[in-house]
Amino acid sequence: MLVIFIINSRMNNEIKSAIDVCKKAQRNYDLTKPVSEKDLETLIYVAANSPSKQNETHFSLRVYTDPKIIREIYNLTELFTFQTNTQTDKIFTDTTKKFETDHRYAVTNSQILAPVVFVYCDETKNIRSGTHIVATRGKATKIAVDTLNEQKNMSIGISSGQLVMAAALLGYKTGYCSAFERDVNGDNVQKLLNIKSEPKLLVGVGYPHPDMTRLEHPEVYNKDISIKEGKHGDEDIRWTFPSMLTEDLYKTQHYGFEKIEVYINDKRHKR
Repeated sequence: MLVIFIINSRMNNEIKSAIDVCKKAQRNYDLTKPVSEKDLETLIYVAANSPSKQNETHFSLRVYTDPKIIREIYNLTELFTFQTNTQTDKIFTDTTKKFETDHRYAVTNSQILAPVVFVYCDETKNIRSGTHIVATRGKATKIAVDTLNEQKNMSIGISSGQLVMAAALLGYKTGYCSAFERDVNGDNVQKLLNIKSEPKLLVGVGYPHPDMTRLEHPEVYNKDISIKEGKHGDEDIRWTFPSMLTEDLYKTQHYGFEKIEVYINDKRHKR
């Protein structure tokens, strides 16, 4: 019993430690250190075997280790914006079809300038649920289509969550990217990869760069930022991404803020 207790306690600590790793987006990677073939096969297994409603197929996976392709994908991610609440209306224009972004306030998303990139693509196969079958018919109502799309998004979220958790347990860092070019009339990731399914989410996996802090952009310097309030230090040092975790920690310490409120049997759970 003592052995079981020790093993269980160790597993609990390892799971919590992995969560603390994967909730922090990695902004730079050591591109000289690849993900091993064995680990990559495990990560693919984890991502491709996640649960979904009635075991339907809601996405397909494209996995890239070719630095040239990854670089081309990365070049289409200049949509990570830095702003305060007062700047939001300056940066985004909400049209009827899409958001327009002022690129003076945007940088490329280096979370996916990694040794491995997983591309989650939209898919509709193996449909069993009644409402989902209705959604695939020619004259489906908006509510039916929205119901199916909601489940698709859940499936991608579950799979990608498993993926980054497994990566953390194997000693890797990860980063998410959903802000990439999708404009059907211009350059976009789907066109670049020459695939029929629409890319929905990108996930980078790799070892962190040994000579940078987690938040440093590997290729953007403060001198590259044209907006003064977007600079973070001297002109010749690397630009750093904002730390959302630091902001939340400050709010927790000073205002009792909790990102996620948890209740057990309707009683507030203090963590």
